[in-house]
Amino acid sequence: MNATMRNKHVGLKLAAGTLVVLLITCAGLLGAQTVVAEEATAALNAQISASATNDVEKTEVVYAKLPANGGLGNVYVVNTLEPTEAGVLTDYGTYSKVQNLTNALPLGNVDDAVTMDIAAEDVNKPFSYQGNLGASPLPWAVDVAYSLNGEPIEVTQVAGATGDLEIALSLTGAKEGDDKAFFDNYLVTATMTLAADKARNVEAPDAQIAMAGADTQLTFMVMPGKDAKYTVRAQVENFEMSSIQVAAIPFAIAFDFPDTNDLISQFTQLTDAIGSLESGAAALAVGAEGLASGIGQLSDGASSIAAGVAGVATGAQGVAEGLAQYQSALYGQAAQLNAQAEALGSETQLEEAYKQAMTNYVGAFAHGFVQAFPSAYSQAYAQEIAQGKDPETAARSAAETAANAASAAAQQAAASQEAALKQAITNIASRAGYAGSAQALQGAASGVGTADNQESLLGGAAAVASGATELSGGAWEFASGVGDAARGANEYAQGSSEFAQGMGEFKTQTHGLPDTIRREIDNLLAEYDKSDFVPRSYVSSRNTNVKLVQFVMSTEAITLPEKETPREDEPEQTPLDRLLGLFK
Repeated sequence: MNATMRNKHVGLKLAAGTLVVLLITCAGLLGAQTVVAEEATAALNAQISASATNDVEKTEVVYAKLPANGGLGNVYVVNTLEPTEAGVLTDYGTYSKVQNLTNALPLGNVDDAVTMDIAAEDVNKPFSYQGNLGASPLPWAVDVAYSLNGEPIEVTQVAGATGDLEIALSLTGAKEGDDKAFFDNYLVTATMTLAADKARNVEAPDAQIAMAGADTQLTFMVMPGKDAKYTVRAQVENFEMSSIQVAAIPFAIAFDFPDTNDLISQFTQLTDAIGSLESGAAALAVGAEGLASGIGQLSDGASSIAAGVAGVATGAQGVAEGLAQYQSALYGQAAQLNAQAEALGSETQLEEAYKQAMTNYVGAFAHGFVQAFPSAYSQAYAQEIAQGKDPETAARSAAETAANAASAAAQQAAASQEAALKQAITNIASRAGYAGSAQALQGAASGVGTADNQESLLGGAAAVASGATELSGGAWEFASGVGDAARGANEYAQGSSEFAQGMGEFKTQTHGLPDTIRREIDNLLAEYDKSDFVPRSYVSSRNTNVKLVQFVMSTEAITLPEKETPREDEPEQTPLDRLLGLFK
């Protein structure tokens, strides 16, 4: 062996020897560290008290990895504590394994106690560690079932499926035991995301649907103490889906109940409006009864009225003027309502009410005319006779005088009815809140018509004035018509009375409506008022100062298996190659 070969051989032996020494040294150091860690853990475990509790403020986030079809899965808890002093801190929970998430120091874990050493510099800082529970039941059972083209399929058949897919998601809560407190007080949300290139024509009737880019995101919400089952349908192609995320948080954190005083106030306004409407209906019944009585008297004295029919022209002109004034008032009233409610749309809900009101208006005028005419005529006729006029001349003159007086009285009666009608319309529009009241009033005012349109009310009144002379020839026909009107007025009076009675009953039934609504709202809110819920530890009742417990559950994603790329065969390594490989 020459010198060069000897040097290489000696160098190789020295290198190998050095590697062996390094390996032995490293092993010794690792062993020493293991011994130190075990000794530290043993020291922490020795300080555990079997009866102690943990009153350090903490939060718990419970994570669960579930199978793709739900069921039991591996559960682990991330505990975050807020230590207020240095030294050994004990938290409680029965874990198969614990891991320090804050620093590299070891943790003790014996039975249901976990110990940790809090340094002075870590006081008043969050300290987190993870504890594994293994396959454990949760307060909610998650179940996911799949059907393809109407036939149930196993979860192993879902990946890569093509056709009409149905996903049935079931969330069932614990009905007894410690977990029931979470079920009764926690809001649960489930989120499912379907990729645009994997699912289309997505149907989810009970979901809140949002677009996350081109993908469809479905969110389901389950109220405290409720089980739920949701169905999602879609046409899928080569189907894959990310995990279904299920989260649970205390309901009191998720919602802030609204103030219901404004709503109750609106119902109070409604009952007040009903009371006003009831009063108006009662007044309408009294007026209708008076109208029926007056028209009955008109029918009895129809032959006497024939002599004064000519005076109707004057009265009709008064009606036309009154209608014009009323029309102007309606337009003014509609303008005020439009100013107060700019956002209200146009509706015609008050048209029928307006027509009825107009009938009352005309009826009030006729009633006033009929009531005033006989006495005025008798008085004027007596005066004419007293002045020595012949009966025929006295009758014509008395009829004209009585018609003028009756017209004035009728205008006063109509004006009184007009004021009451406008007030009733204003009350209905303002208190009942009909969105189209202003537009309806405008339509009603327009419905009065114009003087040159004989088809309208206003034009008809003008036509009556011009044709009143011709009516005198048909006085007996008028008497017959008045008889029909009397019968109709009696029916109208009866109907008005029944309407007033019904409105009285309606007022009685709705009198306590605001209190009833308040009680129902209070009962509904009380069912979901979880403000008195005190957070409790999910892992151990010995943790007494729990600030918050949250649950995060996720199913396994549905994915197609990746294709493995074949690897080239590697040459077999010698022991020296493997030893040298440790330092590469």
